[in-house]
Amino acid sequence: GFHALIVRDQTRIDRIDASIAELEAQREELLLAVAQLEAPERIRAEAIGRLGMIEPETVVYLDPVAPEVLGTSLFDDIGREAEGDAVNAAEDGAAADGVEGDATDEVDE
Repeated sequence: GFHALIVRDQTRIDRIDASIAELEAQREELLLAVAQLEAPERIRAEAIGRLGMIEPETVVYLDPVAPEVLGTSLFDDIGREAEGDAVNAAEDGAAADGVEGDATDEVDE
């Protein structure tokens, strides 16, 4: 009765513990695989070998200039660029309508 129930439950607990240990070992293996895949040298080798990356002969680092030095705000430039893009897009759309003709003007009766 009661003893058999305890033995059955203990057997189940032992199986679960073994499963947990196996899953923890798999997790450790996966963490190691991720670390190896993230290694900069492995990524560089893949980029060169498989993807055809070519390393530059020299590396040039850019030195950003503060907006105050330019006499303008970075945000002013961004705003002007966005406005210019909107105007250009509208002009491109109008030009395309004029060149190609507007199919909505033709009505078959």
